[in-house]
Amino acid sequence: MKKIMILVGILLVSCQNKNTSVTEDLKLEFEKVAKEFQQNYIEGSDHCKYFIRSIDKDVQISEIDFGQPKVLISYEQLAEFCPQLSKKIVVHMTSEQRLLTPSLGYDYVRMTYLRESHGDTVQRISSRIWKVTKGTWKIIQIDNSLSKVCDD
Repeated sequence: MKKIMILVGILLVSCQNKNTSVTEDLKLEFEKVAKEFQQNYIEGSDHCKYFIRSIDKDVQISEIDFGQPKVLISYEQLAEFCPQLSKKIVVHMTSEQRLLTPSLGYDYVRMTYLRESHGDTVQRISSRIWKVTKGTWKIIQIDNSLSKVCDD
């Protein structure tokens, strides 16, 4: 997670030093795309096609679950797991989207939700880097952290 925050910091500084044409319309478009992705993730496996289409085939995904060592996940593994993605019962969520350039964006989500299957409440922190590829926003990097908040 520290590495992604450093990367975002470097990207923010480098983008501020360049003459970029980030318009309010582009910011709103990116925010809409990122929030729609998050909503589809919350809805679970019913939205697998949308979910997978939003992710670049060369995506870099890392995940830390409940303090275990970091795991790297491939696009293929994600696509295979998607049909088992459960619907989330969200208790609280905050998110922030930043358009760094007209074709590069950053999305951060902190979500607390109930896991009925395990009878507990967990927090997922996700940071995603998005890039316009062939005219479409695609996620090129995902870093997730999952921790237990409490047991029921």
